[in-house]
Amino acid sequence: SQTDREPRKAIVIEDQVALLRLTTRALEEIGLEVESFASIKDARAEFLATKSSPEILVTDVSLPDGNGLDLAEELAQQGRAEKVIIMTGNADFDRIDRLTAHFGWALLMKPFRLNQLTKLVNRLLEVE
Repeated sequence: SQTDREPRKAIVIEDQVALLRLTTRALEEIGLEVESFASIKDARAEFLATKSSPEILVTDVSLPDGNGLDLAEELAQQGRAEKVIIMTGNADFDRIDRLTAHFGWALLMKPFRLNQLTKLVNRLLEVE
């Protein structure tokens, strides 16, 4: 059961504040502890400051200060982001296809319904 261990941690990176809030709340409702960031810089600072790795990373691709794929790939190579959901409306699909195939990440097309997100997260977390 979940109760006998630490809550599972998710990190969400999304620069649209409303979507960031909705996504965060949806993940909290399925029992995750969520830290949310609106920029790559802030998320990276969190990764540098903490030794723990999130159970799941949910990131937008086009962020004000860079590309979410770059951060996710960097973290995956360090072994710090195993389960990743890429949220995007219009992105570099060739690269996303390569990364999802290579790392086993999931792609969530915007606009999405929150239950699509939570189903995907549950599916990824159940693989343990």
